[in-house]
Amino acid sequence: MKPLLQQYVAAVRGGPHGLFSRGDLERLDAHALDGAAGAQALAERGVGSLVDIGSGGGVPGLPLAIELPDAHVHLVESQGWKCEFLLACARALDLDSRVTVHQSRAEEAVATIGRESLDAGVARAVAAPGVVAEYLSPFVRVGGTLLLWSTTAQAQELDPEPGRRRLGLGDVEVLPVESPLRDSAVLIAWSKIAPCDEAIPRRNGVAARKPLK
Repeated sequence: MKPLLQQYVAAVRGGPHGLFSRGDLERLDAHALDGAAGAQALAERGVGSLVDIGSGGGVPGLPLAIELPDAHVHLVESQGWKCEFLLACARALDLDSRVTVHQSRAEEAVATIGRESLDAGVARAVAAPGVVAEYLSPFVRVGGTLLLWSTTAQAQELDPEPGRRRLGLGDVEVLPVESPLRDSAVLIAWSKIAPCDEAIPRRNGVAARKPLK
C-alpha cells in the first residue's frame, strides 16, 4: 500500500466515530485498496476531474485522489461532520489544492459544481446502479464516464435500459478488478454519449423512490 493510502487509513482510524462501522474499521486497509481499484480505469480514460457522491469517510474519492495525482476530485457529502473530516483529511494528506468538499445532496451539488462539466462520476455503496446513474450523469460531460463499484452478480441483474436515453448513457461495460474486499469484484462503466434530459436531476429523493422508466 502506498504511504499516502496508509496515511489516509491512519486518519480514519484516528478520526471521529461513525465514519465506518466497527467491522469495516477492522478491514479499513481493504476498503482503501478497494476504492483505489478504480484508478486504472479512470486513468485509461484520461480523467482529469471527477465527482464522488455520498463520500462518507472518503472512499473511493480520497484513494482515487491519491492514485490520480493530476485529477481534481469533488467529494459530495450531505452530513456536515463528515465534510469536516474530509476537509481535514485532504489537508493532512496535502491534497486540498485538488480536492473540493461539498456539503450537499447530489441533486443540489450539480448547480454548484457545474452541469456536465466533469470527466467522470463515481460512487461506491450508495444505491442501486440505476439510481446512482441518475445522480451522477448530470455532472459528467459528453464523452465522460460513470463508474460504479459492484459485483458480477449485481452486474448480471442490471437492466441498463430504463432511463438510459434520458441520462445520455451508452452501453454498460463490466470491468473485472482485483479487490481485497469483494469476491467477483467488478466496476460498472457507462460512457456518456449525449446530454442529459434537462429535467435531470429530479427533486431530492425522487430518483430512489421512482427510478426512471
